Amino acid sequence: MMPRSLKALDLARDGRFSLHSATTDKQVTDGDAKISGVARHVEDESTFAAFREAFAAATGYPPPDGPFELFRADVREISMVKPAGDHLQIDMWSERGGIKHVDRY
Repeated sequence: MMPRSLKALDLARDGRFSLHSATTDKQVTDGDAKISGVARHVEDESTFAAFREAFAAATGYPPPDGPFELFRADVREISMVKPAGDHLQIDMWSERGGIKHVDRY
């Protein structure tokens, strides 16, 4: 994230987050997903170096020059919803409850 951006400041103040997949299909035929957890601010240079290496390996180019804020996501919950004919298939995982599947009619 950009240094001192509102998102970075918000996460530094309260690390709870939830990311929901963007859906362009109003029927959600491919389903959607959400992950939630706690973001931890990263400050050690070895983690920044590892991130730069992983970014370059995944994209084929290094991250942009200049400073940036880095957070580590501690994922606590994942959910996926997908239409299945006359019902929804809901798959969930949480660190407290483990894996669950629900068919909602």
